Amino acid sequence: MRQLGTAGWVALAGLVGFAVLAGGAALGLWAGGFEEAVAREHLSPGPGAWLGTDALGRDLLARTIQGARVSLVVG
Repeated sequence: MRQLGTAGWVALAGLVGFAVLAGGAALGLWAGGFEEAVAREHLSPGPGAWLGTDALGRDLLARTIQGARVSLVVG
């Protein structure tokens, strides 16, 4: 069996990263909170909103996942 070189490990890490992004975007079909307010404005990251909330109280993680879905379709 052949050993992976540095370029092989970098390619494998990129493939795994892409798979995680694509899987997260696919699961984003069920991510709620990207259109309506879910909490107070400008909340810090925490259990209710992992990345916090924006100026309108929308969950930033849900919005990021929805943006990844659009980016993968366009790409």
